Amino acid sequence: MTKVVSSPTSTSNEIFGHGLRVSTETTLRPGIILSPSVPDIALDDLAKGCEDFADYSTCVLMKEIITFTLRVEEAEPGKALTVKTWNSLWVFSLLSLACSTPCMSLFTKNDAKFAVSNRNRFIRPLADIADATQAQLDWAITYFDHFDSLVADESFSRAVRYLTNSHYLFDIDARIMLLWAGIECLLGVESELRNRIALHAAIMLDAEPAEKHAYLKTVRSAYDVRSKVVHGRAKSAADLQAGYEQAASVLTRLLRKCVELGRVPSAGELDAAASKAALI
Repeated sequence: MTKVVSSPTSTSNEIFGHGLRVSTETTLRPGIILSPSVPDIALDDLAKGCEDFADYSTCVLMKEIITFTLRVEEAEPGKALTVKTWNSLWVFSLLSLACSTPCMSLFTKNDAKFAVSNRNRFIRPLADIADATQAQLDWAITYFDHFDSLVADESFSRAVRYLTNSHYLFDIDARIMLLWAGIECLLGVESELRNRIALHAAIMLDAEPAEKHAYLKTVRSAYDVRSKVVHGRAKSAADLQAGYEQAASVLTRLLRKCVELGRVPSAGELDAAASKAALI
């Protein structure tokens, strides 16, 4: 169960995360600060600060994989800070899109209290931790409000959840299917899936025509892996891994474009753009 903690006196919370390294503190929005802080949390403090053994045991494991901290500040303590902290869990998805890498919340700290902020009790550490560039963080700052408003769009928020949740799944074929469900949900494509998805994805790519054409073929190839998984004709482990990485990249790019636009283009709009060879 996902939880955040608060107290009647504190005006700040910390949410510890995994997946990124940052070099300096960066204010993403007033009261939401990305920090390179990786605290050394004592086991005795966790034992005293967790409500139950399940949270304690999970935090013991998670504290070893913290790579950054998201600090949430509010002028008034209590409910306002709790709500702001809860809503800030979406910021991890924004950072995932900004840096094109999985970015996970782990657990929260408020004064001496701790609570797990991830539904997954066991998280496999990423093999490679991404170093967030200033350009990537600037993108997150620039489009923070766009992302925040798009969370209310069901197709967008569902696709973001599918992207985020895919990285926790143990089986790569299950990850691939969930990622493609997110792509189909976002694009609203219900027929001629292979060609229309590839075409719509290419239209939304910011690139020259030749690169768009090459990307269309890449998406088609990635979709072929998806089809083999669905029909029980999966390829080798290496091909599955490549298919997973391609699908994650396609969905990330689509979501980033929607954030930049501030909306999710309809399937009809993309079909119209295709017929005119127009760029969004």
